[in-house]
Amino acid sequence: MKKIILDTDIGIDCDDAAAIGMLLQLEEEGKCFVEGITTCTTREGAVETVRAITRYYGKDKEIGAMREPGIPCDKENAYAKALKEHYGCSGDALDAVEMLRRRLAQAKEKLTLIAIGPLTNIARLLKSGGDMYSELGGAELLRKKADCLYIMGGSFKENYSPEGIMEQKEVIREWNILQDIDSARYVLEECMCPMVLCPFEAGIYVKTRLREGINPVWYAMKAFADYEKCGIENGYERESWDPVTCLAALEDCSPYFDLSDGGKITVSEDGETVFYREEKGIARFLIVKGNYDGLAERINSLIRD
Repeated sequence: MKKIILDTDIGIDCDDAAAIGMLLQLEEEGKCFVEGITTCTTREGAVETVRAITRYYGKDKEIGAMREPGIPCDKENAYAKALKEHYGCSGDALDAVEMLRRRLAQAKEKLTLIAIGPLTNIARLLKSGGDMYSELGGAELLRKKADCLYIMGGSFKENYSPEGIMEQKEVIREWNILQDIDSARYVLEECMCPMVLCPFEAGIYVKTRLREGINPVWYAMKAFADYEKCGIENGYERESWDPVTCLAALEDCSPYFDLSDGGKITVSEDGETVFYREEKGIARFLIVKGNYDGLAERINSLIRD
């Protein structure tokens, strides 16, 4: 059973809420164990939102919060404040980097890290020095104690070929990378454990559906739709970048994706991600094969009403 830590920018896009619900359901089915959840945002209600979802699933998970300084997108709050006010959960949380270091240092078997937001926390972890939990610096600690770092981020030209899934002349600059380009570049250059990137194009056509229910996941989706003025009168669906990333970390997704060769990934000053094949490269990314409906059906089946 994989033991995982999730790092999420909860409160801006509702697919983070869907990803947490999906992971907790997979834990219920014995497919993984969520060691803890860190928020890579300082926005109001972030911790409370995570706690509301985990408690709905009957779980008491350790939560770590990103400390100031935050990043500019933290000022956008699509649903975290709304969930804080609706559910009234506690906002107490540990420092995210301290929690990550302790969990890694004390792990008896390797952990899987899944990062579905800007890479600010992960960069701070890599830059961290020795402490009471381990004398190792963050980069070495992650190398020794993590089997893989899964990242929702980037976009790659290999998914935009004439036979590919998207009609687009230029690769996009993906949102998570753009929010903290310096941290993204640092992580992709300095991380010494294997990395798999789930790019923009892997989740754009996979839709999580809003359903009636008391699950905070659905409340987050409704609040997000209201924030975006999308309307839910005729049903509501949201792209599923973060659930796809989590599923790729835990299940056989070969019907939907291939895995690229090993290599390195660079981040330009304006946020473009570029992949270079290298014989001993530790970075890979998902190459899209299609079957979006099948992937969406699997994700939707993993979120409770």
